[in-house]
Amino acid sequence: MRAPLPQRNKLGKYVLGEIIADGGTATVYRATDDEGHTLAIKIPHADLLNSKEFVATFHHEASIGETLRHPSIVAVLEVGQYQAGGYKKIPYFVMEYLDGQDLRSIIRSRGRLPAQEAARITRSIADALDWAHHRGVTHRDISPRNIFVTRQKRVKVMDFGISTVQSRITHKRTKALSLGTPEYLAPERINDPASADSRSDLYSLGCVLFEMLHGHPPFVGPTAIETLKMHRKTSVPDPHPSLSLPPGLWPILLKLLEKNPEKRFQSAGAVTSALADIAPDS
Repeated sequence: MRAPLPQRNKLGKYVLGEIIADGGTATVYRATDDEGHTLAIKIPHADLLNSKEFVATFHHEASIGETLRHPSIVAVLEVGQYQAGGYKKIPYFVMEYLDGQDLRSIIRSRGRLPAQEAARITRSIADALDWAHHRGVTHRDISPRNIFVTRQKRVKVMDFGISTVQSRITHKRTKALSLGTPEYLAPERINDPASADSRSDLYSLGCVLFEMLHGHPPFVGPTAIETLKMHRKTSVPDPHPSLSLPPGLWPILLKLLEKNPEKRFQSAGAVTSALADIAPDS
């Protein structure tokens, strides 16, 4: 259930407009400020407002968005709260407005993407992750629904809501934020969620690259449990015979999808460098 909105749909200098995204935990509204700029405002659903854990996670996402200022990471511009409908504190945050589609919608509508385009998007994601990782932040849920491509072909990484600030977070908090999307979950996170690090994001990135090239993730079982088992034990499927891949791209994908994190790329920056010749204009 959506949270009640403030009177006249006005939050300080912002006026809420139509819904532009309605997910499982929050709704995102188009908004305008006093100067006529278009922005986006995220408000959690009402049934989650009494969960201290969820509210903490929501605030965590906002704080990460404020901290990580990078061209390929959605910027959080302001954080606040308001009263409405009997709720004393409804948190929200203001983000830059994005005009385009998330990568999941793009893949669903287009199927397989050209290898060059997939490599360019992957490099942009890796560049954003490198920035975050160097600041002690792992995303923990890299998937097509958390990647946005604007009409200007800019790539934006979204939803750091279950990310972990390494070395500044308790073990209890790590366990609480150890969720993720099964089709993109690194094997070590299945075995021991608390042991995941930045290389787990790189495995997820490999799953996203595979999906862009094939139209589906590399491992999809009949149930979530079976999918997780495939991440641990099943080899990466061979490339589709009709794929036309630039030299070097498939070895990069296989290295991203190594089961053992020690055999993967050890940094997102290394992925960016490996893709430089394949996708030089990212």
